[in-house]
Amino acid sequence: MPGKHDAISIFNAAIEAVHPSKLIVQYLRLEDNVLIIGNEQIALTADQKIFVIGAGKAVAAMAEATEKILGARIHKGIVTTKYRHAISLNHIRCIEAAHPVPDRNSFDAAKQTIELLHQADENDIIICLLSGGASSLWADTPEEITQSDMLAVFDTLLNCGATIHENN
Repeated sequence: MPGKHDAISIFNAAIEAVHPSKLIVQYLRLEDNVLIIGNEQIALTADQKIFVIGAGKAVAAMAEATEKILGARIHKGIVTTKYRHAISLNHIRCIEAAHPVPDRNSFDAAKQTIELLHQADENDIIICLLSGGASSLWADTPEEITQSDMLAVFDTLLNCGATIHENN
């Protein structure tokens, strides 16, 4: 069936075109000591550190592409992705958490990311990678609400048919 083969080829080409390994290189480059993000150019100094943070279902692949570009220029990083989506990275730690309902790892990942950000100073560069799912993978609550209460709300909303917009 030629039509079916063509449809599968078109589908596969569309998936490949939006893979993070293809997209990140369009927007992130390192030329000599100049970091180029989109249309912005940042001249890097020797004492400037680059931190990479992020969350989302595609963030591990995004972090992998970022590492291929920046390599050892990355001082530290933490990204949070959905269970079974982690990738072994060299300069960025990859944490797994639950999606679409946050779990304890979601709260721990957000806390660890904030702790990492406290290590940066005003001259450092922070690259934040986000993709779909970040609102579940990074979770936090105000002091007066417990994590258990928040998880119960997420669970209730999901089970009553709330949309993703309503959940967020």
